[in-house]
Amino acid sequence: MEISVLIPAYNAGAHLLSALATVENQTRLPDQVIIVDDGSSDETFAIATKWANTSPLNGIVLRQQNGGVSTARNSALARCDTALAAFMDSDDLLMADHIQTLEAVFEADPGLAFAFGDQQEFNEAGDYPNTFHAGKKFLDCPFEERGGFRYLTSDVFPYLAAGNFVSTSASMVRMSAVTSSGPFDVTLPTSEDREFFLRLSRHGGVAYSRNVLARKRMHDSSLTESVGDLHVVRNSVLLLANVVENPDRYGIDAETQAICRELILENARGLVHGSSYLGLRAVADDVAWVLETTGEKIVPSLRERLRAFYHSILRGPGSA
Repeated sequence: MEISVLIPAYNAGAHLLSALATVENQTRLPDQVIIVDDGSSDETFAIATKWANTSPLNGIVLRQQNGGVSTARNSALARCDTALAAFMDSDDLLMADHIQTLEAVFEADPGLAFAFGDQQEFNEAGDYPNTFHAGKKFLDCPFEERGGFRYLTSDVFPYLAAGNFVSTSASMVRMSAVTSSGPFDVTLPTSEDREFFLRLSRHGGVAYSRNVLARKRMHDSSLTESVGDLHVVRNSVLLLANVVENPDRYGIDAETQAICRELILENARGLVHGSSYLGLRAVADDVAWVLETTGEKIVPSLRERLRAFYHSILRGPGSA
């Protein structure tokens, strides 16, 4: 089977060549590499074009106005003409056996929609202590082990709805399944990868490897601070609300729909809890947003109200 590597790139000049070097170093080389420059203002396009013109790999470079990572991935998917596709972020690194490992599981099971491995996060100081899969609830999902892969034998949807465990840079998809399920949802600023794989899971089987297949570069600009974290939680609530409101699109039954409603409440409570560290106005705004978005009324606890009051005083006028 032919395989493409799809790389969205935005202002990626500092790390793109390092990422591409790990593609060239694969034990099973890809048949196609599609780089989409998403309206970069740095030298990304020039670097990508020079690489495509000099690399022994079949490199294709597309350029578009800035539309976000989902738009860029969709452009790559639209250009892709291979049976399988592996996603890769432009500053991540692939382990040398990434493509070979994932290709094997698709060859062994023609009914798979997607497969993935673990990832190791790192920054300039070194590796993070835990891998992406460490402690994730999906590890409890029933599986059948064959050829070093775990083939999930229970519905993966509720596990994935509860939280993402599929690293795009450690994943591979069957393009016929993508054609059936549809591209990335460009309306979601975050959680777009989880939403994509949720739909994809309804169009075939899922398998994973416990091996680390990618290394994810973490930056100071990554969403790790409280405001960024809350932004991610809001998008998780929005995603789950869309699932509940559109059960036919996601192919879920009443039981899974009820699970997603419980997850909405869990995430909404977490959102309000996090907002209590930002002040009374933040709590009020998020309570109102949850009600408007989901119809659920979240009542902050006394502890959360007192905390919000305390942080309003600390932050001064405008936070109360």
